[in-house]
Amino acid sequence: MKKLISILTILIFLASCRKEDSFSFEPDQHNKLDSTWVNAISDQSKVCELVKNFSTIQPVTDTTELFLNDTTFIREDNYDIIIPPGTLKGSSTSAITGKISYNFILTEKLGDYIRLQQSTINSSQYLLSTGGSFYLRFFRGTEELNLIDGKYIVVRYNEPQPRQNMKVFYGAGDLSYPVPVNVSNGWTLSSANCYVKPVARKVNTTYYYAYEVSTDRLKWINIASNLTQGTSLVSLSVYLPDLFSNANTQAYIVFKDTKTIVKLSGDAGSRKFVVLNIPAGAHASIVTISKTAEDYFMAVQDVITSDKPIQVKPDKVNLDQIINFINTL
Repeated sequence: MKKLISILTILIFLASCRKEDSFSFEPDQHNKLDSTWVNAISDQSKVCELVKNFSTIQPVTDTTELFLNDTTFIREDNYDIIIPPGTLKGSSTSAITGKISYNFILTEKLGDYIRLQQSTINSSQYLLSTGGSFYLRFFRGTEELNLIDGKYIVVRYNEPQPRQNMKVFYGAGDLSYPVPVNVSNGWTLSSANCYVKPVARKVNTTYYYAYEVSTDRLKWINIASNLTQGTSLVSLSVYLPDLFSNANTQAYIVFKDTKTIVKLSGDAGSRKFVVLNIPAGAHASIVTISKTAEDYFMAVQDVITSDKPIQVKPDKVNLDQIINFINTL
């Protein structure tokens, strides 16, 4: 009888070990996980390490010539930059001519927003449906150039399904992101006489659907429309197992029927990731990505949005799997 009890005890122990192993979302207890929720994320946190491990989006860097009386055209396979004469200035108020350099990024995929730590929300924290964004700067030597007041440049870029009634929104910030940006940052609607219109863009002998955008600002520009007008809005919240926190995890909501992605804010008081002004009944995916001392974790969970808290259980993955997923968005 004692022998039988001993055997049963061993079997129960082994079964409990196997059960514990089946919870793939629980990382190694010996890893330094940064599992404490914080009010301010430090540069040394695991979530900052995670962001830095994403493949960086590098700007196109090239040179062009500004003319006194002629328009400058920069033409590439999927975009054009059109600079009318007398448009750019340096430290003085006079228009400049001659050789200049430029940096340009065209953000077309939602995964690029994760790499750049951006969300498609406006400055009032309401959702935007984006038609793409771009980043543009000009330099003469090391001097950064600006647009002369009242002047505009035009950017055209390919878009297979351009939409009417899109508007110009301004963003803030440069390329670097040593720590995750504050999710309260949003895109500000232009009050100038900027425009966005669908056009047919010609490349050699082929025409492509495209957006044509005029802007009186440089750096970040988003082509978007407000999404949430006339809809019922809810506050959406996501909670994870105790070993995950805003110091080692980022959470996003990615919408299925519109080009919209928002990074959720980690609330230390409730130990949840939250976001306001979400349309109720929308089809979306909750995405979480995490980093421990050595391991990576990710969850992708389809949801219909409501004010009911959503439980997410991440699985252990590798960095390549996270990057490959980001590339699909």
